[in-house]
Amino acid sequence: QWNRDAWQSDPWGRNFLGAPPQGRAHYAFFQHILKSMSPAPIGGGVRGGGGRSAILFPHGVLFRKEEAEMRQKLVEADLVECVLGLGPNLFYNSPMEACIVICRSDKPAEQKGKVLFIDALNEVTRERSVSYLKPEHQAHIAETYHGFVSEAGFAHLADLDEIAAQD
Repeated sequence: QWNRDAWQSDPWGRNFLGAPPQGRAHYAFFQHILKSMSPAPIGGGVRGGGGRSAILFPHGVLFRKEEAEMRQKLVEADLVECVLGLGPNLFYNSPMEACIVICRSDKPAEQKGKVLFIDALNEVTRERSVSYLKPEHQAHIAETYHGFVSEAGFAHLADLDEIAAQD
């Protein structure tokens, strides 16, 4: 439970993408984090200026219909830098399939209008009842993220028009 009515008239402007439906507060939490990031420097900044966040969510935040309009506004605001899909059972006592959404308030010029999607589902190792990322999987994910390029079967660099076309 959360106070959706209070969120709709939030005095700090944290509702810039809209008010999530009752029972789905993920995007309220998301907007609070985004609004809390350091803003882009006035007049543009150097690489790495502004704020950055990495938020762990259940995979459903990427697809639920009732949040589609907020997701569209988020993409159009060009705050999302990377969406990292992870496999299930990675977190103790939770079988959920997770994702990490990395956002920046001031993307470098070469990243503006683009989002990197990394599918690390197959990078998760399962031994007995424990799932984890081996160091080589962690390195592969980090290198792909920092390289900000597509890799067949693992990562895709999409522009905002392509994302919009895929709804």
